[in-house]
Amino acid sequence: MEDEERGPQLSKRFMDDKGGGEVDYKSKAGTAWSHNFLNQKPWHPLSYPNQRRKWIAEQTHAQQQRRSEEVSREYSQEQEFFRQNALLSKKEKDKV
Repeated sequence: MEDEERGPQLSKRFMDDKGGGEVDYKSKAGTAWSHNFLNQKPWHPLSYPNQRRKWIAEQTHAQQQRRSEEVSREYSQEQEFFRQNALLSKKEKDKV
């Protein structure tokens, strides 16, 4: 199997015309395996379940943001109402 001059023999598939045993990567590109399976992995960002989870997370975040803005707006309106009541009651006490 081994030549003393060239080292270990490669299979015929990897032997080029020169017999050097080097692989021509330009002609072999894309023949070994493809990257199409990556989007089926559970950690890949382009897989459908991950895109769905991301969309749901964005929707719930936007809903929580809207709710917190609404709560803060209602709180400021209540505080303004109490402030106005305090001023009115203070003026009524001054009249008495």
